[in-house]
Amino acid sequence: MTVNLSSLSSVMDRRTWHGLREWKQMKKLAHRGSYRFRLMAMGSMSCLLFALTGTESVGATHTDIPEKTPISGPGPRGPVPAGFATWNALFAEQDRLSAVSDRISKVAAGHDGFGGLIVAPENHEVLLYWKGALPTAVQNAITESQETAPVRTLSAAYSLTELNADVAEWIESGQVMSAGPEPDASGLWLDVPKGGPAPELHRPAGTTAPFRVEVTDSNAPKYSRDNDVSPYYGGGRTINFGPGGERCSTGYAIEDADGLSGMFTAAHCGDANNKDIIADGGGQPLGWDYMGKFAWEIPERDIAIITTDSDPFVFTGSPTSSSGRAVLGYITTWPGMYVCTSGATSGEHCGIKVTAAEVTQWVSGQKVMHLINAESPTGGCAVAAGDSGGPVYSYTSGGQAVNAHGTISTGSPDVISCGSNILGGYRVSFPRISDTLPAFKAKLYVYTGPI
Repeated sequence: MTVNLSSLSSVMDRRTWHGLREWKQMKKLAHRGSYRFRLMAMGSMSCLLFALTGTESVGATHTDIPEKTPISGPGPRGPVPAGFATWNALFAEQDRLSAVSDRISKVAAGHDGFGGLIVAPENHEVLLYWKGALPTAVQNAITESQETAPVRTLSAAYSLTELNADVAEWIESGQVMSAGPEPDASGLWLDVPKGGPAPELHRPAGTTAPFRVEVTDSNAPKYSRDNDVSPYYGGGRTINFGPGGERCSTGYAIEDADGLSGMFTAAHCGDANNKDIIADGGGQPLGWDYMGKFAWEIPERDIAIITTDSDPFVFTGSPTSSSGRAVLGYITTWPGMYVCTSGATSGEHCGIKVTAAEVTQWVSGQKVMHLINAESPTGGCAVAAGDSGGPVYSYTSGGQAVNAHGTISTGSPDVISCGSNILGGYRVSFPRISDTLPAFKAKLYVYTGPI
């Protein structure tokens, strides 16, 4: 289900947004000592700006910051998954199936037999895994949903509740880097480190589910687009001037529980207790590139808020792109879906397929729960160092806007080419935005103007 949170406090119409964006861009340029006069179409407001900030040659321009063009660009990059002629066709089918999955999951959440849901756009169906007899309420939801899309019910060996209990024990045992339930509820998968002799795993007391072992390098937080300007978009670069010095990416424009404008990012990108100072890619923390403070964090979800001016857009395209797409709402992420990632280092990557939900893993010594795993089916790039905190999304069926799914947490080791002199990983882990928004009691800024 696409959720559109429209309110006077969190949504601006396109004309209001456009004027505010240009006003804030002009303020920032004024601090730099030059003006982009071609943006000043506001009459008396431009006169006020000069009166407040001093004077300079009226014809002077500042050319090192490209004008933002949010509704432009080529759209998703990379090959379209098999069975679909266009990206629009894929995302339209995925949205149809997602609405069905959300309807069923809301009813199923109150019953112990729920094992998992898989959205299968290639087969044009939703797969529901259930342990035991279907409750009448769930069966009724399935029957109603069949009018929208096919739903196939399959027997589950375990319930999600049982599998999550086993995951918690394996993580606490310290033997694995990450773990999660198989999407078909048949058991667990466990990640163990690569290198050295294969570890001998000892089943924790009380666990019963079978498990599959994956041997990989350590999960890596993705530290490290160009110099953005306020109000900020998702997918732009951030630089932490606190003790950690992390270089990450912005996620989504939000309003926090106190009614302040902010931007989601990854919790491992700073320290809210220290109120780390965050700058944009220009790198001047106490001047014109000051973004805001690392204000709130939930480490066990690897999600945080930077208090700053933000707008409901995300950068798309290459790492140097200045174009983007509007954010219309958010979608709950399910295994089988295809998503795109967008980070300041490696840019946009689409066709990344969700392979697991309810993943628990260690991130910089912190246990992070309820993550989603997604991988490039072709082994291509999904994420690179410096993309942490960046947005994960799917395009709307028209291709001119996006729906939010989550924010980048970690990725597999940097051994895949992500472009010129950039190495990254084929797998990405991220928390669902449908989980992180209510955890903060935050609202997602959404765009309501014409596309």
